[in-house]
Amino acid sequence: QIIYTAGFLSILIFAGVAGSAGYIMAALYDDMMKKIGLKFMSRPVLATLFWGMLYYTWLTFISAYTTDWKERRLGGQGDMEYSFEFSQGYWFAYISTTTVGLGDIYLEPEVLVTQDLLVFSLLFLIGFVYLAAFLGKLGSYIHLIGVGDGADGRTFVTNLERTRFCIRPFARSSCRRGT
Repeated sequence: QIIYTAGFLSILIFAGVAGSAGYIMAALYDDMMKKIGLKFMSRPVLATLFWGMLYYTWLTFISAYTTDWKERRLGGQGDMEYSFEFSQGYWFAYISTTTVGLGDIYLEPEVLVTQDLLVFSLLFLIGFVYLAAFLGKLGSYIHLIGVGDGADGRTFVTNLERTRFCIRPFARSSCRRGT
């Protein structure tokens, strides 16, 4: 029982550390955008898109690296032709950076060397931070739409209208921009 409790607590601590790292990265990004005169890039919707695209790009990089690694390490073994597709690498990158780890695709331990352990750990840790920053910004954006800053008394629907989303059944106006 103590092992399960310690494992559960370590998962919670890891999530907290990754979330904090993502929050710090997002805050640094926002500060940098303000300092270089691109304050509009720190708006919740644009920042969410930025971190989402950065996370997607990082998954693509991990996928390309994993595909290349598997082809180099396993491509010429025996009489069989080994094939590992980019889509499999992307799935591996996604399930690894979201910490799901289904086990359907894995790094073959018999061909791993110390350098591989360091490189893949670093790739995944950076992916954790990008994912945490993306989810943090997405949460901020959803919160902004849902309740706003609370000072203007707007409702969820009026906030959606204000962000240029149009929900016809609920729209009081013809979904005018910026009202």
